[in-house]
Amino acid sequence: MAAPGPLWPVFVGRSVQWLPTGLLSSSVALFALGPIFGVTWRLPQAMAVFGALVVVWLVTAAVLLERLASVGRRTGSIQFAD
Repeated sequence: MAAPGPLWPVFVGRSVQWLPTGLLSSSVALFALGPIFGVTWRLPQAMAVFGALVVVWLVTAAVLLERLASVGRRTGSIQFAD
């Protein structure tokens, strides 16, 4: 049982590490494990792929924050100043 109070700090605190670790694990999978399976990267390709990973990371973070704010507005657990 949780203490009385808003739930959003708990959810944000427990899931804030998901986005950076997702970026790190996907980068490791592509760049460190890729050569084991015969995938080779030239520097321009690697930079473009990492840039695409960062864009996906930013879009995912924006969608996550928007959904969190939407749920907070709907449930009244997050108060926004007008």
